[in-house]
Amino acid sequence: NITTTTGTRRFTGLLTVNSGGTWNNGNVAEPINFRGGVTNNGTFTAGTGVYTFDTNNQTISGTSSIPNVTVTGVTLTNNGTLSVSTALSGTGGLTQSSGSVLNIGGTSGITTLTATASGNTVNYNGAAQTLKATTYDNLTLSGTGSKTFPSGTTTVNNVLSIENGTSANTFTGSLAYGSAATLQYNAGTSNRTVSTEWPATFSGTGGVIIKGTGTITLNAEKTLSANVPLTINSGTLASGNYNLTLGGNFTNSGTFTPGTSTVTFNGTSPQTIG
Repeated sequence: NITTTTGTRRFTGLLTVNSGGTWNNGNVAEPINFRGGVTNNGTFTAGTGVYTFDTNNQTISGTSSIPNVTVTGVTLTNNGTLSVSTALSGTGGLTQSSGSVLNIGGTSGITTLTATASGNTVNYNGAAQTLKATTYDNLTLSGTGSKTFPSGTTTVNNVLSIENGTSANTFTGSLAYGSAATLQYNAGTSNRTVSTEWPATFSGTGGVIIKGTGTITLNAEKTLSANVPLTINSGTLASGNYNLTLGGNFTNSGTFTPGTSTVTFNGTSPQTIG
């Protein structure tokens, strides 16, 4: 238990919270300084003080929720699930390891965010947020409010999942997809009209997936390239009377509302309508 805000608590070696153990800084807003990393397998109550990682490259493992994280001049590697609800900042960098999860609920002003490792996910789960323009393996947009893609290029190599309800995403920069990328709409019960995240031609071989129970409506004509599937797992895809060109398989386990549009199948290989 940390019960005073006199000075700053500095941990020069690895801090380990074992199973059954408790770290509690929740009663005071005490600043914490880590120089050897954190492994949390117990209960970790961070409080609202700023947690600064500096001096040495470090790792954070286990499941931790720390509202304010500052990384100064070093690299912090996330090996588990880290939730930062207020601010991720600093002149250093945060690196996602394979399979790790980073939940960002506030601002992401850190100098470097490296999120290319296989299977890692960065989830912007706050209200209105501006993303970090970098390359992601899996990128999830959830929470409430619009998500802004800033100047520069944001690249998604695996799955971009759109889950932020009815809020439209805005673009001051550009969005690029890797060759095997998937665009997924998983907005629950919300009805939303797609934005620039679904480009006029989508070429990621993972295709476009519709989930949830709401209605996803096109905002313009769309083309899915050769062998790129369109899958409606649940909910509704409405064409908005815009034409749709499909170069891969079409699987519909939900509802498709074509309106007055024309659906063209022009794949270079045999196509399946399921």
